[in-house]
Amino acid sequence: MARTLPKILYAAYRFFPPRGGAELCTRTLLEELSSDYKCFAVADGNGESIQLGQITFVTVKRVWQMRERIIRINPDIIITHGTFAPFVTAVAKYIRKPVILFVRDHDYFCPDSVLMLHCDKNCKKCILHKSKNSYFQDMEKMFHRVNELIYVSHFMRKIGLDFYGVDGSVVYPFIRSTDVVCRKKKRGLSNIGLSTGACHKGIEIFAQIAQAMPKQRFLVAGRCDNHMPRGLPNMKYIGLVLPTVFYARLSILLVPSIWPEPAARVILEAMGNRIPVVASNIGGIPEIMGTAGILINDYRNPQAWIDKVKLLLGREQLYQHFVEKGFKRFRHYNLTKEVDKVRCLIKKLLC
Repeated sequence: MARTLPKILYAAYRFFPPRGGAELCTRTLLEELSSDYKCFAVADGNGESIQLGQITFVTVKRVWQMRERIIRINPDIIITHGTFAPFVTAVAKYIRKPVILFVRDHDYFCPDSVLMLHCDKNCKKCILHKSKNSYFQDMEKMFHRVNELIYVSHFMRKIGLDFYGVDGSVVYPFIRSTDVVCRKKKRGLSNIGLSTGACHKGIEIFAQIAQAMPKQRFLVAGRCDNHMPRGLPNMKYIGLVLPTVFYARLSILLVPSIWPEPAARVILEAMGNRIPVVASNIGGIPEIMGTAGILINDYRNPQAWIDKVKLLLGREQLYQHFVEKGFKRFRHYNLTKEVDKVRCLIKKLLC
């Protein structure tokens, strides 16, 4: 008789198309867990269900329909993150199922992810907090209500402790090398790249760098917002493409984020492709990168980036130094180790 696999349900905001690293990590996690568990993913969409490998993806047109789907699937354990997390954790408690919350962004804590790094955490007196006071009270209750918390970096864990006093496990992004490392790089292409054309990802700084270096080619991938500059002849936007397509064209990756990145997985992806990384010294970026790349302290100053980019392009020995150091750091990363941390929490909750 075939054994019945326990059911895991991951509920979050939008899986198709992936909006960023959180969705990519979620899918990789479920694929890794599917050998031991029957995996489901529920998100908003057109109401259709599709089967991708061993994972059943279910979409709902209305948030309240998610409750019906969760009850119908009747999972043994629920995992969630993001916008729908308060609703999903409430449903989990209603049907008496253990729930794990991934803490992948700052929206749980503060309306302004930049100012929050320098405040005194006295939220009751904060003007920004007063406008959403009940919302953040619900967030705090949720943090205390869930069975397990998973922070995507020690940086995020510290924020969770500072704001709500709730500890949890640290699990780094789920990255499968075969998904992101290209077999062959395109010869003759030496683009400087940015993985997302959004304001908080530093697209305006990136454009200023491109404008100051007209003979160098720049490449932007992923989603973009209204701050995406147009008309620069040496800067090209290629939209949502496979990571391997993007990295095959790069010589340097810039991560000029102006917000505190929780855990910038693109850094590890680039390092795995032997691409040097220059990144803002903010948020969880130093934790992910270590000394295997170049950190920019004055990250809002385009000239600080230009100086480091020219240094890398002009000194082959320095360039190769960061290529090898970055690749060594990527090799040190272990997907199985990170997934096993989640497996341990699941087994603990199912006992």
